[in-house]
Amino acid sequence: MTRIRQRREPDPFLADRVVARLTALVPGLTASTAHAAMEAARVTAPVSLWALEDHLSAHGITPARSGPLQLLKLFAILDVEGYDLPATACAACGRRTRVLSHRQDDGRICTPCSHRRYVRRCEICKEIKRITHAGTQTGICGNCRRRNPDPERVGPCTRCGRVQRLIICKDDGSLRCLRCQAQGRPLRACTDCGALARTQKITDIGPVCPACYRERHRPRRVCGRCGRSRLIDRRATTDQPDLCNGCYRGAEGTCSRCGRFRPGRKTPHGGFRCEGCLPRPLRQCAGCQRRRTVQAVWPIGPVCSSCYNTIRKHPARCPNCAETRVLTGTDAGGARICGPCAGARDYTCTGCGRPGHTYADQRCAWCVLDERVSDLLTDDHGTIAAQLRPLHAALTNTDRPESVLTWIRRPRTRTLFAFLAAHPDDLSHELLDELPAVQQLHYLRKLLVLADVLPTRDEHLERTRTWLNQTLTELPPEHRQLVQPFGLWHVLHRARRRSHQFGPRTVQAAAKDRRYIHTAAAFLAWLDTHNLTLPTINQQHIDEWIDTGPAARHLRPFIKWTNQRRLTTALDVPNRPSSMPSRFLTDEQRWTQLRRCIVDTTMPTKARVAGALVLLFGIALTRVLYLTTTDVTFSKDVPTGITFGKQPIPLPPKVAAIVAKLINDRGRPALSNHEPHLLFPGRPATTPITLQALSRTLTRNGITAHLGRNAAMLDLAADIPAAVLADLLGMSASTTHKWNRLTSRDWTHYLQARTDTT
Repeated sequence: MTRIRQRREPDPFLADRVVARLTALVPGLTASTAHAAMEAARVTAPVSLWALEDHLSAHGITPARSGPLQLLKLFAILDVEGYDLPATACAACGRRTRVLSHRQDDGRICTPCSHRRYVRRCEICKEIKRITHAGTQTGICGNCRRRNPDPERVGPCTRCGRVQRLIICKDDGSLRCLRCQAQGRPLRACTDCGALARTQKITDIGPVCPACYRERHRPRRVCGRCGRSRLIDRRATTDQPDLCNGCYRGAEGTCSRCGRFRPGRKTPHGGFRCEGCLPRPLRQCAGCQRRRTVQAVWPIGPVCSSCYNTIRKHPARCPNCAETRVLTGTDAGGARICGPCAGARDYTCTGCGRPGHTYADQRCAWCVLDERVSDLLTDDHGTIAAQLRPLHAALTNTDRPESVLTWIRRPRTRTLFAFLAAHPDDLSHELLDELPAVQQLHYLRKLLVLADVLPTRDEHLERTRTWLNQTLTELPPEHRQLVQPFGLWHVLHRARRRSHQFGPRTVQAAAKDRRYIHTAAAFLAWLDTHNLTLPTINQQHIDEWIDTGPAARHLRPFIKWTNQRRLTTALDVPNRPSSMPSRFLTDEQRWTQLRRCIVDTTMPTKARVAGALVLLFGIALTRVLYLTTTDVTFSKDVPTGITFGKQPIPLPPKVAAIVAKLINDRGRPALSNHEPHLLFPGRPATTPITLQALSRTLTRNGITAHLGRNAAMLDLAADIPAAVLADLLGMSASTTHKWNRLTSRDWTHYLQARTDTT
């Protein structure tokens, strides 16, 4: 049904009346905000203002889904500003959305429901599709419409003579095909480069092509937003100043797909799409020669996002100007030249002059990182405290500033930096222990230790103590009286003693200590549910607890501690019988995986080295994590051996090659001023990568580390005596004797061979 609009007399006060009604109906809305929202929604024409004024006077702002489209546009803009507006929903499906661009009898509907109104059986192909041509009883889908066009619109083109679908030319009214209509614009030579082009710009020197106009003939003035003298992309109007290419992001509007008010452009169907929702066509990349979405168009041609970042991050010497810049163009001979020599932009930092990748505001990531870290660590007086300057130096002196910028952008990280800036004089481990134990805090503590701001401590041991204090607050008082001395004076005392003897606690050891304390608390709770106490329980109760679940084996330290303090009498939790491995890789599977680690260059280097060491020497992954460069033996800067125990073990040449590649490709860590020593560094580089991360990497690449280690140990134990194997691999003699017994070998022939040699 066609709606006939009634022509009304011009009213100069119409816009003011609409603004007055909006400010009266929407709580907190001011007249200036209403004017700005109406201009952003393009509700300025008299027809739009009359429709909006009629609806507001008759219905107010509810129900919105039956109102005009102009009201919904205003709702979308005011909703972003935070005003309380009634919810709008589709009249067909009930989905809450501000994008209701279609109308039906009972109200406005969303685009999917509008499309579903035209879904029925096609007259030609007999399939259920969206109907685009209703020339028959049931209609025709778009594919059949293109294959079977209207006979009245098909004929010979007046320009090329081919029989095609025709459209009316706007210039002379003739019937032309789509190709001739697009090619009908006159070709003229560019006075700058001489190329023939249809779309021209007329300047003082004559017509120029769009590319020459963008690069050479745009006016250079001071940008009204950033204040720099740059090429102007959007000239000044009565509402906005001149905008450069970096500040102008295109027209802004409400996206018809996501509903957000963002920069974008209109679609061929009359809607508006933001930059993120616009379809991006596939084109052949000039860098990798693959058909991908285009990130930028340089003088060398369109480039995808991967080539765009790779080329910008690797500047080189330009053969034309002999300057080190980003090579985005080519000369007449096909050699790569820099952007300024090719007439394009120059990717050089405006702060430090460093060529290459610019991160923000035409500045490199190092300049942006220095500014943002300084802002986070600056106190109220505008200075950085002396205690925090080493941290500032450690964060900014990095080879990967983008990763640091990503980390400091997180809200929790910024909150921690604000806390450091507010308490620089009281900074200590005890002060940080008062904060919530989140991952960002643990990472920041490592950085402070790395920058020599805080002293080194056994972090996993101290985390266990903090965890114990938090756990005790959740226990009943009668349980706390037992768990606290057990955790402090038995578990943590033993852990601290082993830390002094064998080095800092690992993640696995700290988790085991926490399980002992948690099991003791769970056992006391189990006693309460059965109306029992420690003095009244017997061995039968212990056996009943053992049958409850897998946590029973962690009860032995607590029962042993209660027996020593005579809280219980003659109770025992039997040790779980140790069993030797029963699952192994076959020799063929083991050597196949080892061959992949040596030959397959598509695998990550750390997975190749870790897999080769496990499959070749039977070393557990927990020991591989803590290998350092001092454990590798070098001869003329080439790895020749590796030390696991008392003596270095020679490395095969191919394994030594991938170990050398791992050491050379390791580079400098993102957040460290010290030279890294770990072969498998984590974050920061003074701590190793986690066991879970390395295990996942090996599993994804088809390396079964546990079964491969069992097979390697079985093979080594069959050829080497237990004492010799213990010295080579740094294992206990009892463990190697168990592996020897598993192989069922008698080593009398080895002693006889040594006697004969002597």
